[in-house]
Amino acid sequence: NFTGLDYQIDQASMLAGYLAAGWSKTGKVGTYGGLAFPGVTRFMDGLYAGVQYYNKQKGTSVQVIGWDGSLEDPTTTGTFVGGSGGNDTWNDPGKGEQFAKTFLDQGVDIVHPVAGSTGNGTIKAMHAAGKWAIGVDADQWISLGDTEYHKAILTSAQKAIDVSVMDVINKNAGGDLGGEDYSGTLANDGVLLAPFHDYDSQIPAEL
Repeated sequence: NFTGLDYQIDQASMLAGYLAAGWSKTGKVGTYGGLAFPGVTRFMDGLYAGVQYYNKQKGTSVQVIGWDGSLEDPTTTGTFVGGSGGNDTWNDPGKGEQFAKTFLDQGVDIVHPVAGSTGNGTIKAMHAAGKWAIGVDADQWISLGDTEYHKAILTSAQKAIDVSVMDVINKNAGGDLGGEDYSGTLANDGVLLAPFHDYDSQIPAEL
C-alpha cells in the first residue's frame, strides 16, 4: 500500500521561464543545479522550455545560460555545484553568491538556482545587484523569512506538498488503501507558480 508522491515540477518552472523571459531586461536568464539528477534537471528543463516558448510566441531571442535543455550528458551541458551531495552541494550560500556573480558578469539578470540553501546565496547576491531570482520547491519569498533579500524573488516554481499529502490522506480516509503513485501537476494543483508578492502590481496582465 505504499504511495509515492512525485511532482511534474517542469510544468511550473516552464511558467516561471516564460515569466522570466518576459521580465528580463538583458535578455539573459540563468540557472544552475546542485547535482545532475532528474529531481534537479526537471526544474532546469522547464525553465528552458518556458524561455523557448516565449521566444517562439514573441519573436524574441532570450538566452538561457547554464542549461541547454539536453539530458544526454547533463554534466557537460549544464552548470552544477557538484560536490559530495552533502553540505558542500546543498548548503553553501557562499558558493551560491559566487554563481550569481558569474551569471551577472555574463549579463544575466534573473537566476533560477536549484541547489537547496546554496541558492540562498544567489538570491542574496541578485538582490544586492538590483536583479532577480526564481525560487525553488517552496514559495521562497515566504520560506526565506524575515530578510530583505526575499524582495529579489520574482516568483517560485513550487511543489504543493501540503495539497498532495492531504489529497492522499483523504483518499485513504475514504477507503482507498493506496499502492498507486501520485503525480502533482498543474491540472491537479500539485505544482504551481507562486505569487509574485512585491512584483504583483508590476507584472503586466498580458505576461
